[in-house]
Amino acid sequence: MRTITNNIPTKGPDEQLEKQVLRDLSFLFTNSGASVVSNRWLPGIGNSELIVEVKHLRFRFIQGWGSLQVSVAPSHTPEGWRELTVMLMAVRTEVDFTSKPEFGSLAEQAAWLRQDLDRLDEACSQERFAGTVLKAKEAWKVGFVVWGHPRSYRPSFGVRCLRIFARLIIPPFKVFAWIYRLVFPRKKDRLEPIGSDETFVEKVREDLSFLFAERGARITSSGYYWSFGNACVAVDAGNLRIRAIRDRGFVSYDFAALVMPWLWNPIDRGVMAMNMKDNKIPPSPSLWSIRRLTEYFDELSEACSVERFPQTRRNLELIRDDSRKKYYDSLKRGQQVLHREKLNDSLHLRS
Repeated sequence: MRTITNNIPTKGPDEQLEKQVLRDLSFLFTNSGASVVSNRWLPGIGNSELIVEVKHLRFRFIQGWGSLQVSVAPSHTPEGWRELTVMLMAVRTEVDFTSKPEFGSLAEQAAWLRQDLDRLDEACSQERFAGTVLKAKEAWKVGFVVWGHPRSYRPSFGVRCLRIFARLIIPPFKVFAWIYRLVFPRKKDRLEPIGSDETFVEKVREDLSFLFAERGARITSSGYYWSFGNACVAVDAGNLRIRAIRDRGFVSYDFAALVMPWLWNPIDRGVMAMNMKDNKIPPSPSLWSIRRLTEYFDELSEACSVERFPQTRRNLELIRDDSRKKYYDSLKRGQQVLHREKLNDSLHLRS
């Protein structure tokens, strides 16, 4: 039986989050006259929201999902929140991005924001905001794999009929969706939790029982979200933050170093990174059960210490790039096979 609790601290703002923002984004307050306009707790455990206004911009910091999400909106559209990273990509028109930048912490992202604050403020003006949003949507797609067809490919009669039908039926559906949202506006933000799933929390406690019994682990964040019954529980132990995510019923675990809490990686990839020597990538340890983490926890925690994490981070990036390359290569091989099959079918139909 699932139990959802709506436990919100009743007194005071999230002082820790506010101190972090004041420290890492100090230039906003000292040079640009920024001010904190809202600081409130959100349902669940350890979840909060902070809003800062500066110039013609509003920045929102949501503590949840075991991490910190930062978004921005112009003052003339105060609820038009967009992810800060893609907005910064949108204003850097001189850079041809091949992948989305990864920031390890708020301090790293602040370095970018400091350089482009004026450009972002101008790009979010009332006249230019719509165009900036379009650029941000394109920036969000950077790094995605796009499947295409060879020039010689000719779709079958059935496929052509489906395409024509889709062109006819999609516009009315968009109008219906727009009217529905106008009459029944969405009341919940997908980033904001509506409570804490105590049943899922207990499952995570059971899976990571050795951390609570032997490593002094503590739950720092827990949230239950309105879409698909998704939930997240974050646990701090040693130099690590372990995150359990239930997405559409599927549960996965990943980790981040407390010194760089925005860089999430699968746990088996972390084990590979700590065992790397001379830039040679070792085989995956095949963590078929999260409970096998007990075999690697102490070494992985040490690899994520302040002194050793810079090297661990480089190893993780090498493993990620190698994994991404193998994935793209396999997609290309599959796409080439698919193209050959479609071409053969097309030639066969013509003959």
